[in-house]
Amino acid sequence: MTLGLNASLSIVGALGTLGIGSILGQWLAGGKDRREAQARVLEALGKMEHSRWAPHGEKPAFVEAARALETAALLGRIPRGYVRFYLSLADAAHSLSYSSWNDYPDEDEGGGGINSKFADLVREAARLLADVSWSGRIFRHLRFARRFNRLDAAVSAITEPEIRQVIDRSRQYAL
Repeated sequence: MTLGLNASLSIVGALGTLGIGSILGQWLAGGKDRREAQARVLEALGKMEHSRWAPHGEKPAFVEAARALETAALLGRIPRGYVRFYLSLADAAHSLSYSSWNDYPDEDEGGGGINSKFADLVREAARLLADVSWSGRIFRHLRFARRFNRLDAAVSAITEPEIRQVIDRSRQYAL
């Protein structure tokens, strides 16, 4: 028994001498910080999803929610491409929702509603961003590149003139 304990202490001592214990301790403590950053991204994403619909998110509130998402994503080390993709779609959805609201300022009459296929794409972009925020940094590209490319292709395939124009404008000038 003593030999096993001495061997264990020798291994722990060797790890400490090499500085591995310090690295391991920092990595374990960093897990809490990563989870907090992920939680902030998801919270900001939820606020964005709410603020992109008329009449909930007037333009200043929408822009503030977008900045909060960008900040949270930066701190959470979320790849900018995923964030910008989602934000451009959310911006287009916001514009379409408010255009609809201006035409019919009553939710019961469809005011604030947008094309359901496009709404599904925006929602899928939000899900993708949420999934990316939960994923480990090393495997993000491998796990989500195909899904991102399919979603981008679906958005690019939209041919309805009103939606296409708003998407293109949002991609060029968004936030």
